Amino acid sequence: MTASPAEPPFSDSDIEQKSSEQQVLNHSALRYAREEALHTQLSTASFTQSESRSHSPIGGYLEVGQLGSLPSIIDTIRENLGTDRAIRLYLAPAAQASARALPSHKSDIAILVSQHFFDDLSDTERAFIIGRECGRVLNAHYLVPAEDLLSGARNRLDPQTYLDVWRWALCSEVSSDLYGFIASGGDTKSAQTGLVRTNTGVLDEARIASLLDFLGSADSGASQPLLGLRIDLLQKYASLDMLNSYGEPVSQEELERHQAEISDTIDAAIDARYGMCFEQPSTEQGTVLFYLGTAAAIARGKLDEAQVVALNECLCPHMDGSSFFQALQKAGASRKVSSMAGELIDRAIKEAQEKSYTSQQAMNALQLVLISASANAFPDTEEFDVLQPFAEAFDLAVTSLSLQV
Repeated sequence: MTASPAEPPFSDSDIEQKSSEQQVLNHSALRYAREEALHTQLSTASFTQSESRSHSPIGGYLEVGQLGSLPSIIDTIRENLGTDRAIRLYLAPAAQASARALPSHKSDIAILVSQHFFDDLSDTERAFIIGRECGRVLNAHYLVPAEDLLSGARNRLDPQTYLDVWRWALCSEVSSDLYGFIASGGDTKSAQTGLVRTNTGVLDEARIASLLDFLGSADSGASQPLLGLRIDLLQKYASLDMLNSYGEPVSQEELERHQAEISDTIDAAIDARYGMCFEQPSTEQGTVLFYLGTAAAIARGKLDEAQVVALNECLCPHMDGSSFFQALQKAGASRKVSSMAGELIDRAIKEAQEKSYTSQQAMNALQLVLISASANAFPDTEEFDVLQPFAEAFDLAVTSLSLQV
């Protein structure tokens, strides 16, 4: 008697059914992959806030979410983002325009807004501002106190960790803007004007239009790289294929394609403006960064081995900072530190010119060095003065570089 063949664990129809399972495309698909990876990495650090410590009290603030058109705006935002979490708005006594997520309840999204929010923004601009702060809460951005860490209000970080926090803070800004864009109903102009009004305080329509033109140009790269990047991305978000399916059921394959499109779009825009600030250190770039970093580390006239080594481990880990420091120390017996720093800058200029650096690459190198040097103390006159000859060699002004997130 012939044995019957064993039944397979599942049939072809089961496979077909599994592959066709769908889920609604909503806010959970909007997260930027680079931001999420850095957030996951930083969430294990000792400076990360616990879920309970991050919840701030809201007693004393006036709740304003039921005033005027705000209930309708909030309902629209919740529908557009696809979240059932309550959104509560509170008036904050702030002299300048501001909006800040304050996760005071695990189930609600609480946002502090200034009087400017009521006086100077349209309903669609308000939706953008509220939506981006919702994105911060939905992705638990509040667990990493980036503002305190970057300003030095907390314990100093090593250069590599400082750089990673800076990278994450930048990624979290542009990532949150996508949530605001979706919350506004995909209104690019309102998202851009709302961002400019809230970040600069500029209210005049003609001045806003002029500022948007400047931010969209290459000239904004040095003085306003982040705001220019955000304005640029808000324009690019309008072309995402995801918008055609947002709020509708999609397959897992389609979901992954949309998520990849979001990350690829943001990656390309960031890399175009910040270049090597997000790249892994390479041997090709390492010598330039090594000379610039060492010059910045000794700019204040002190030979600090720990500072020189730590900075160069961040910028160019394939090079031996300790042995180079020993050479510096030996030379320091007969030379002023300032003259050694000047020689290092001359070497950096020569290396960069031999590698055919563009002004954009030179600017990125300076940004990376200054950001990493900020882990010890925010760059002051000495660092800027030392690095200025390198900037001038590529028609830049080092003091115009914006490092803040």
